[in-house]
Formats: sequence, structure tokens, C-alpha cells
Amino acid sequence: MARRRQRALAALAVFACTLLALPIVVGRVLGEPRAEALEAKWRDFENGADEYDVVFIGTSHVQRHVDPRRVDEVLTARGIIARSYNFGLPKMSILEGLELVERLERRRPRRLKFVVIEPTLYLYDTDNWASDRAIAGHDWRNTALAIRLTWSSEARRQAGFWGKVASIRPHVLSFLCRYFNLGRGWLVFSQAKESPEREGSADVPVSDSRGFAALPNVPPPAGGELGEWQRRFLRFLEIEPDWKGRGLSVAEIAYFDWLLERIRQTGAQPVFLLGPKVKRDSHTAAVLSTHGERYGKVPLLNHLRGHGEDDLYQLCYWHDFDHLNADGATLFSCRLGADISRLFRGIVSR
Repeated sequence: MARRRQRALAALAVFACTLLALPIVVGRVLGEPRAEALEAKWRDFENGADEYDVVFIGTSHVQRHVDPRRVDEVLTARGIIARSYNFGLPKMSILEGLELVERLERRRPRRLKFVVIEPTLYLYDTDNWASDRAIAGHDWRNTALAIRLTWSSEARRQAGFWGKVASIRPHVLSFLCRYFNLGRGWLVFSQAKESPEREGSADVPVSDSRGFAALPNVPPPAGGELGEWQRRFLRFLEIEPDWKGRGLSVAEIAYFDWLLERIRQTGAQPVFLLGPKVKRDSHTAAVLSTHGERYGKVPLLNHLRGHGEDDLYQLCYWHDFDHLNADGATLFSCRLGADISRLFRGIVSR
């Protein structure tokens, strides 16, 4: 009986050691997880990093709405020779935004003057926690940060305990996938490194678009009958948006303080961008409230409905409920170029 117990304990010890050692071996062979969509954009940017004066960081609202070529054309027409780049990605997270800012701080592009960032990056994504982008960002430090920010944000929204637990669950799962190298072990046996071209080819930018990816114009509905998202769009236009709300939490403010300081360390000026949105959300309202109280010296380019020229809020400029189409992006980018030109004049006048 004693021998059986010893053998069982030995087998359990071997199993535990294997469980702990295997992720380390797989990680050593394959290297750190990579977010290929982000890496593709960074490689594209690096091809001319010292020639860019303005970069845009944000979600699909940046990727699909901001055409750097149109922004630059407006600047040129106003006597400002500048070049800009779009780092936008669908559902860009707070961790990816942080990663890009830290890379810019280390790289310090020679001509960089403005880092225009969307302050409403995703806190968590319940659907894509096992994606290469989520796994790449969730090391120990970032997972702890993401959990703290998500919990704090949900508390601000007065979510219950289990609601907060559900919100931090994607971060925990992404961290476990990263630590145990889930989904990557087969590459060890195929003796293949992860290829930069393996994923994300649909959104990999090419240099002449500078990170921008337009959405097509939606043809008029057959028979004149509107689709569901179009009817919803028009219903929300009948409601006056109220962008007031509770300010950011202490943890969220600390994150923004640190992020803004990192941007300043690049030698550039931070700028907040709130692009076109039809529907109010609590995070945008919190950013607006806190900007007025704490970040008044950070320029805010506010194109939310009710805060600017609302002619952009017509169905002919929208691809779906959340995104402009190519025509809408052209119009918005031209207006954004005018905003940026005023920022440049502010630099010259100082």
C-alpha cells in the first residue's frame, strides 16, 4: 500500500512538473505571442516612421473613419505640410492602445507632433478572448491592469458583483491562454514559427492607405424599404442625445494620467478624439465629464451628435449603425483635417 501511494505521488509530481514546464518550453520555442494585425500596422508605420507628424489610435471608429490622405490634403491646402498614419483596429483594447503608445515612446519618431487617441477603447471583449490579439496583450502586468480598470469601470456603472466578475472573465481567460500557450502547441511539432502573414490578412494595411480601411457605401434598399439598422438609426435621431454622466473612476483616471504622460514623453502632444456616434454610451459620457474637470489642457476633437455639424448624421453617409461608409469617412476626414490644422497653428503661435 505504501509503495502504491509513493508511485501515485511520484506520478502526480511528474504530471505537475510537466504541466508547469510545457508552457515554458512551447513559449521558448515559439517566442512571445504576437498580435498580427497590430504588428502589420506597426511594420507599415516603421517604413516611414520619421516622416509622420500625426498618428491616430483607436477602434474601428478610427480605422474606418479617418483617412490620413484626406486629412493631409486639407492640411496642405491650408499651407501645412504634414503626414499622418492611422493605427485603428476593430475593438482596440486599452492594452493595445497602451502598447502602441509605449512603442512610440521608445521609437520617438523624429517629426511626431500629435498623438490623436480615442479615449473610449475597449475594456473587455467577451467574444474574442482567445484571439491572438487578446492573448498577446495579457501578460501579468497587463492582466492586472485590465482587471483593475474593468472592475472599476463596472463599479462606476453600478454593476452588481457577478456582473463585475463576468466582465473580468475574458481577461482571466486570455491570460490563461497565454500562460499555457493554448492553440500554439501544434506549431512546435510542425517546427514552424508563427508567420506574420498567417492571420489578419483582410485588414493588413498597405502603405498607400496608411492604415485606413473604408467601408463600402450601402446601396439604396430595394423597393424603398429600410433595413433594421437603418430604422433603428432613424429612431435614435429623433432622441436628443444626453452626453452627461458620472466621471471616470479613480483607476481609470490613473490610467489616462499615465497614458498622457507616456505620449508627452514621445515629444508629441496628446489629443482626444470622439468621432461620430448616433447613440449615447456611459463610457463616452464619463470621458466627457472628466475631460472638463481634469483634462482641459488636452485638446478634445468632439464630433459626437449634438456637438458639431450634424449633417454627417444622414443614412447616405453610414455603412451600418456604428460606422460611416466611404463617403462619410471622406467628409469626416476633411473636417478632422481642419481640426488638426488649428492644432498646428496653435503650435506655431506659441
